[in-house]
Amino acid sequence: MEFVRKIDAKLLQEDIALFYRPECVVIEWLKINGYQEDFLSQYYRELIIEAKNLYLKKHPKGDFSYPPMFRGAAAIGDMVYPVNIHVGYGEYRLIPLDLIDISEEELNEVLMYDPEQAYRAIYNVCDVYDFGYGANDLITRDSSASDLLKNALSNINATSRVLSDSNNIEGMIQISLVAIELAFKAAFIHIGYEEDFMKSKLRHDFKKMASLLVKERSLDSDKQVIELCESLPDLVGTRYRPSELTRLKMIDVAMAAQFIAAECTRRITDRNLAAQIAQQTGFPRIYKFQKEPIPNSV
Repeated sequence: MEFVRKIDAKLLQEDIALFYRPECVVIEWLKINGYQEDFLSQYYRELIIEAKNLYLKKHPKGDFSYPPMFRGAAAIGDMVYPVNIHVGYGEYRLIPLDLIDISEEELNEVLMYDPEQAYRAIYNVCDVYDFGYGANDLITRDSSASDLLKNALSNINATSRVLSDSNNIEGMIQISLVAIELAFKAAFIHIGYEEDFMKSKLRHDFKKMASLLVKERSLDSDKQVIELCESLPDLVGTRYRPSELTRLKMIDVAMAAQFIAAECTRRITDRNLAAQIAQQTGFPRIYKFQKEPIPNSV
């Protein structure tokens, strides 16, 4: 235990996340004792279990499960469920509904009595998947838009946590709107636009951003992107006053943020699970657009 405490103090200073520290302790122990690291061996797995048990004594309420690669949300009615996208390698069968953290009983109820809501949730998952993997593709290739994409991913992640954990979700509006702006600007930077152009010509105007995006990279979803951006609250206005939106409309804004962020990366990468789902199922994407501008929109 003393060895664990000593290495853990070092790992803490290096800002290593709690879930990964037991494995780091094992790796350090193997090095000190002259063992070859064999991550697939039974002995290595047993050491990891032992290290986690020691950590649980030190941090009884600690979460040592590996976090998903990306996290977002899916809305079903007025309920919001976490969507967890884990790392995938090679060829595998992807079932979008399996990525939603929802009980089997709840999901069966939705599938049986409100299949339209289920399809909306499927497309929510597609948005998280396409944006997460699309952004990661660009970041790993050292895209000039990497920093913007990392911040947009962080905001989408934060939005899902607020929606999942709290009934007081007003603060989520700003997080979602900033995620949209970051994703738009990441796409424009990647395409080749200068930051000065965006500051002077686009500013915080989502309608202008949407028009430019579909002009530069057109997809079948162009109309949805433009209409949705026309209905969004004003980014600057919501910084200083309440949005005056109902909880359902706040959830709509959060799902819109995921959709628009995904549309940005779909147009500059080859990630488009949503298009594959639409083609395979024949069920078109349905979005709840506001017929009248919602408060604080411009």
